[in-house]
Amino acid sequence: MKAERDSAVRVIRDEGLGLSVVPPFARYTYETWVLPSRPVGLLSELDDAEKRAFARVLKDALQRLDSLFGVRMPYLMTVHQAPVGDAATADFPLHIEIYPYLRAPGRLKYLAGTEQGAGEFANDKFPEMAAHELREVKVENL
Repeated sequence: MKAERDSAVRVIRDEGLGLSVVPPFARYTYETWVLPSRPVGLLSELDDAEKRAFARVLKDALQRLDSLFGVRMPYLMTVHQAPVGDAATADFPLHIEIYPYLRAPGRLKYLAGTEQGAGEFANDKFPEMAAHELREVKVENL
């Protein structure tokens, strides 16, 4: 979190209590992660202010993806939380991963054989450039 904030090259939006980034190892062209600023394992561990900031950052990320090419962005969204009943939830940090399926206007990301079979993804854009493009998208105030 600190390294992403310090470099700011992959940060899309920073709300203080939450932020969105394109991860340095993005598998999808505009893959976006939404993270709370404080390491917690469960959504329920966020206080009210953190929940509101997390929700604003998530909404902003989805609006940016929808506005990027002027069409609704198809995506898969996963919420990563600590396993239920695990006492060490901070060791499994809460975050949301968004996998957008458009890599360019009208161009879907299809997984190649090496991506499906070997788990080695080919991304045709540097994460820093994807983050820059997403930062440039104008969205309505939240």
